[in-house]
Amino acid sequence: MNSTFVRTIQNNRGSLTVDYMFAFILVMGFCLVIMAFSTTLVTVEVVQYAAYEGARRFFSGNMDVNTQQNLGMTTMSGILKSKAVAALVNNGWFTVGGGQIYVNPGDATTNPGFSQLSPDPNHDTFEGVVIPFTANILKFSIPGFGQTVKTNQSGSNTGFTVNIDSFLGREPTFQECKGFWDQRWQQIQKLSSGYQGASATGSGGAVEVIDNGC
Repeated sequence: MNSTFVRTIQNNRGSLTVDYMFAFILVMGFCLVIMAFSTTLVTVEVVQYAAYEGARRFFSGNMDVNTQQNLGMTTMSGILKSKAVAALVNNGWFTVGGGQIYVNPGDATTNPGFSQLSPDPNHDTFEGVVIPFTANILKFSIPGFGQTVKTNQSGSNTGFTVNIDSFLGREPTFQECKGFWDQRWQQIQKLSSGYQGASATGSGGAVEVIDNGC
């Protein structure tokens, strides 16, 4: 013989506790999401500043392109490794690459990595800094909300990854100005046979004067 037992609830005691637990999880989930986004935006601004300072140092003319690149990298790395910034970007919440100075492939010093950045040849006019940035803090799973990153078939996920860029261009270096001046003088010599005897070193009436206006 089968018996069915039915218990009738005689009062509503405990219902507020259930509502409170549900609201608590919901509110805490929203707080975690807001905190994660706020921290990410702050860190992005800091890394963007490092990219800008590196690009600005790279912008200034120097002896050669390699010197410009090295100075840009030194400035950018110095900011990312500083005590205040390192505590923010090296705590595991974010993955910040060392950054790279990209030079126009048509310049005196080519950079193979630039073609990997963008296959569009129209983008080759840009020169500056690129810092890979991944927000690990945005990879989370909250009950009632779900997870933010879905794992693909290979078992991995790319997460929230972006390149933080700062392209300010670059001033010509002394070597580039010198090369441009020498080529221009060679073309001037071809205009008339009377110019052939003049030398670009100063002997023969021609004096080489190079400024930053090349």
